[in-house]
Amino acid sequence: FRNLEENSLDMIVFGSSHAYCSFVPSVLSEYGISSYVLATQQQPSYISYHYMKEALKTQKPKVIVYETFMISSNEFVPDDSVIYDAANQLPLSVNKLEMLRAATKGKKAGEKLPFYLTLLKYHNRYGDLTDEDFYYDPSADSDEYSGYVYLENAKPVEAITLENPDETSTICDRDLEYMGKMAKLCEENGIKFVLAYAPYVVGDDRIGDLNAIAEYAEENGIAFYNGYKEFDSLSLDLETDFYGTNHLNYSGATKFSRAFAEYIEEYIK
Repeated sequence: FRNLEENSLDMIVFGSSHAYCSFVPSVLSEYGISSYVLATQQQPSYISYHYMKEALKTQKPKVIVYETFMISSNEFVPDDSVIYDAANQLPLSVNKLEMLRAATKGKKAGEKLPFYLTLLKYHNRYGDLTDEDFYYDPSADSDEYSGYVYLENAKPVEAITLENPDETSTICDRDLEYMGKMAKLCEENGIKFVLAYAPYVVGDDRIGDLNAIAEYAEENGIAFYNGYKEFDSLSLDLETDFYGTNHLNYSGATKFSRAFAEYIEEYIK
């Protein structure tokens, strides 16, 4: 991402694996939309917010999309691997330090230290070092998929009949705080902020959160593309368009991305 030409993107997508398995930049480019998916596994809202701040150091997109699967009534406590996966990609900066402070909230001082001083985490790797570790030049890196994770295999999923499809939960305070920060960051930079929910077979355990996100978007005047509501219009096939219960494969992601491109075009112009 840092090797892209500055201010070359119309849209940047943030979020968890639901983002990087659903938005296909090569498909969006067919509609004249240059985009990148800057997502990491199980990316909590506070990490997404700091990823947005990092992205705006080199890009000025017209639209920022936040895929909201990680927004929940229960505050998510990430495994250490989730934090490392997100943090290790960023160069040292005030923004990274602020992100680590948010991500390690609640940990004891000794538990926090390896996230800041990664030598404590990786020091025993000295025996595995090769020439590449010393001469590797990240400035030459590129990603042909622009952040999308290509999943080809199809795993059939079953439809779910919800017991209470209108149930609405209460979004936890921390996610509310950081969605507010995201919206403010976009407003301050003249960027359209769009919430999205990538389609998958939502069960009773998550429908309340999804409905709460929809209510939040409406109450705050934020555009929201609800992929779950568009399930039928997307013509998603439960036999061929999913990689598993929660994720689209390339076939499903292509259908979703084409529909989303048509939805987002008015904000890109």
